Amino acid sequence: GFTVFNQRGCGGCHTVAGVSTGTIGPNLTHFASRTTFAGSMFDNNDTNLRKWLADPLGVKPGNKMLIPGGKLSPDEVTKLIAYLNSLR
Repeated sequence: GFTVFNQRGCGGCHTVAGVSTGTIGPNLTHFASRTTFAGSMFDNNDTNLRKWLADPLGVKPGNKMLIPGGKLSPDEVTKLIAYLNSLR
Protein backbone atom coordinates (compact mmCIF):
# COMPACT_ATOMS: atom_id res chain seq x y z
CA GLY A 1 0.00 0.00 0.00
CA PHE A 2 2.87 2.38 0.77
CA THR A 3 4.14 1.90 -2.79
CA VAL A 4 0.70 2.63 -4.27
CA PHE A 5 0.42 5.72 -2.03
CA ASN A 6 3.70 7.00 -3.44
CA GLN A 7 3.26 5.92 -7.06
CA ARG A 8 -0.26 7.31 -7.40
CA GLY A 9 0.70 10.68 -5.92
CA CYS A 10 -1.42 10.54 -2.77
CA GLY A 11 1.33 12.31 -0.83
CA GLY A 12 1.01 15.30 -3.13
CA CYS A 13 -2.19 16.22 -1.28
CA HIS A 14 -2.07 14.23 1.98
CA THR A 15 0.43 14.46 4.81
CA VAL A 16 1.68 11.29 6.48
CA ALA A 17 4.30 12.12 9.11
CA GLY A 18 7.74 11.12 7.93
CA VAL A 19 6.45 10.18 4.47
CA SER A 20 4.74 13.11 2.73
CA THR A 21 3.88 16.74 3.32
CA GLY A 22 0.82 17.41 1.18
CA THR A 23 -1.36 20.26 2.41
CA ILE A 24 -4.49 20.16 0.25
CA GLY A 25 -6.11 17.00 1.62
CA PRO A 26 -6.61 15.80 5.18
CA ASN A 27 -3.62 14.67 7.21
CA LEU A 28 -3.63 10.86 7.17
CA THR A 29 -0.90 10.33 9.78
CA HIS A 30 -3.23 8.66 12.31
CA PHE A 31 -5.94 7.57 9.89
CA ALA A 32 -6.44 4.12 11.43
CA SER A 33 -7.10 5.69 14.85
CA ARG A 34 -10.08 7.63 13.53
CA THR A 35 -13.62 6.35 13.79
CA THR A 36 -14.84 8.27 10.73
CA PHE A 37 -13.48 9.82 7.53
CA ALA A 38 -14.58 12.10 4.66
CA GLY A 39 -15.71 14.87 6.96
CA SER A 40 -17.18 12.35 9.44
CA MET A 41 -19.57 11.17 6.74
CA PHE A 42 -18.48 7.52 6.84
CA ASP A 43 -17.56 5.07 9.59
CA ASN A 44 -13.92 4.10 9.22
CA ASN A 45 -14.15 0.50 8.10
CA ASP A 46 -12.83 -1.47 5.14
CA THR A 47 -16.19 -1.56 3.32
CA ASN A 48 -16.65 2.21 3.40
CA LEU A 49 -13.00 2.82 2.62
CA ARG A 50 -13.21 0.53 -0.41
CA LYS A 51 -16.25 2.44 -1.72
CA TRP A 52 -14.51 5.77 -1.10
CA LEU A 53 -11.23 4.86 -2.79
CA ALA A 54 -12.99 3.26 -5.76
CA ASP A 55 -15.22 6.28 -6.46
CA PRO A 56 -14.78 9.29 -4.14
CA LEU A 57 -16.94 11.61 -6.24
CA GLY A 58 -19.68 8.99 -6.52
CA VAL A 59 -20.00 8.48 -2.77
CA LYS A 60 -19.52 12.13 -1.79
CA PRO A 61 -20.35 14.45 -4.70
CA GLY A 62 -18.50 17.74 -4.65
CA ASN A 63 -15.51 16.54 -2.64
CA LYS A 64 -12.07 17.66 -3.79
CA MET A 65 -10.35 14.27 -3.95
CA LEU A 66 -8.71 13.73 -7.31
CA ILE A 67 -6.72 10.60 -8.06
CA PRO A 68 -3.74 11.26 -10.32
CA GLY A 69 -3.81 8.91 -13.27
CA GLY A 70 -7.52 8.10 -12.95
CA LYS A 71 -9.41 5.52 -10.94
CA LEU A 72 -7.59 3.05 -8.75
CA SER A 73 -7.67 -0.64 -9.66
CA PRO A 74 -9.31 -3.05 -7.18
CA ASP A 75 -5.82 -4.32 -6.29
CA GLU A 76 -4.57 -0.76 -5.64
CA VAL A 77 -7.61 -0.11 -3.43
CA THR A 78 -6.93 -3.25 -1.41
CA LYS A 79 -3.29 -2.27 -0.93
CA LEU A 80 -4.17 1.31 0.07
CA ILE A 81 -6.68 0.04 2.62
CA ALA A 82 -3.97 -2.11 4.20
CA TYR A 83 -1.62 0.87 4.29
CA LEU A 84 -4.20 3.26 5.73
CA ASN A 85 -5.11 0.66 8.38
CA SER A 86 -1.46 0.67 9.47
CA LEU A 87 -1.44 4.42 10.14
CA ARG A 88 -2.07 4.57 13.88
